[in-house]
Amino acid sequence: MKIWTLFGQASPETLALGLKVCSAGFKYPEGSWRSTFMRLAAEIPEAKKALGDAQVISLVELAAEHFRLFGPAASCPLDLALYLSENPFEQVKTMAQMSGFYKAFGVDPQDGQRPDSLPVALEFLSYLYLKLQNAEQKNLAVAQATTKHAIDVFLGEYLLPGIEAFAAKCRDNAREPFYISLVDLTLKEIKKCP
Repeated sequence: MKIWTLFGQASPETLALGLKVCSAGFKYPEGSWRSTFMRLAAEIPEAKKALGDAQVISLVELAAEHFRLFGPAASCPLDLALYLSENPFEQVKTMAQMSGFYKAFGVDPQDGQRPDSLPVALEFLSYLYLKLQNAEQKNLAVAQATTKHAIDVFLGEYLLPGIEAFAAKCRDNAREPFYISLVDLTLKEIKKCP
């Protein structure tokens, strides 16, 4: 039995899926977005409210809300560095450090994506949990320790400090219940991370 289940914690695979659902939810809703989000969200019970909210709004309305909340003149930008420091030089430093994390683990964010973008950060953390699960299954002690340390640092220095401020801003500005449900789900999923 893995240590995760001994202490009542979610497994790395469960954590990875929850974070992937949240990442998918914050991406721009176009094309196959709804079917991808619904398929992923159906896998985790905590996503029930967000699933319901995503089903009752049209994709056009959701895209307009996404643009208003997270677009170029965003009322609550998805860029975590903006919540970590008001100093633009510190923001650039944060983005460079996050980019270094991605490169160290062989991940390259999609073209046009900022390294501090919330969906990118959530997807990267999801990836790290899958790497951790793989290292556990293969009894790779060094890989487990390295990945666990990376998770701790990434969460502690970038994701956790920025997410609370982002969540408060999103709740205050969202007009559609979907994004409020998604923010609540994201906070729950991040707080499950050991």
